[in-house]
Amino acid sequence: ITTGAGSDITAKENVKLYATNDITNAGNVTSNEGKVDVYSDQGKFTNTQTGNLNGDKGVEINAHQDIVNAGNVTSDNGPITVNSTNGNFTNEPTGNLKA
Repeated sequence: ITTGAGSDITAKENVKLYATNDITNAGNVTSNEGKVDVYSDQGKFTNTQTGNLNGDKGVEINAHQDIVNAGNVTSDNGPITVNSTNGNFTNEPTGNLKA
């Protein structure tokens, strides 16, 4: 799954991005009253400098391989959870995590 710069995915409730392989977010993924859930079964997840994940009740990122955040991950009323089964988590200098 790849979301391009300037693209918007918005939902009132939960937003789920599930893929067998890699997921790259360069756009805006927003849940106004729920949670953003990203799950890569066998691949990695990259949130680029233009990527924004915003879940009102939380953001959960799970990947089998590396997770790289260079953008913004925010949650107004819930936790941010990052879990890499077989890789590393890197928060680049431009990356922001705010809960």
